[in-house]
Amino acid sequence: MAIATNIALFDAQATPVSHTFVPLGPQGNFDMVWEDQSQTSPNGYWRIGVSQKRSNGKVASGAIKTVITLLEPVLEAIAPAASGLTQPPTVAYVPTCRTEYLVSERSSLEVRKHLRKMNANLQAEAQITAWVESLIPAY
Repeated sequence: MAIATNIALFDAQATPVSHTFVPLGPQGNFDMVWEDQSQTSPNGYWRIGVSQKRSNGKVASGAIKTVITLLEPVLEAIAPAASGLTQPPTVAYVPTCRTEYLVSERSSLEVRKHLRKMNANLQAEAQITAWVESLIPAY
């Protein structure tokens, strides 16, 4: 088993900012969670979660399912309370990206490498980019 280390990802700002996600360990439905703690409030920390389910080994064509989830909560400020105290920001909504890999236990390393690499390239393809960023579907 590999030791979890920090993951650094650049965002899409005009001058990209690097976000460092530190490993936290297993949490909830995730086998491993990383967290970018640069937001102003813990409820707005961005997270990466990974889970992996293996078959019970009783079926020759069992599958291994790996799910990678990126959550980027957006915070909103609430008006000061009647008492004059400033309330902490709350989560307005949570943009989420979930990538799921489903591979046979019989798959080779080369097959899994192709799948991951081609998925990364697909995410950068112009039609897919327009679909996600501009909300323009292809027909």
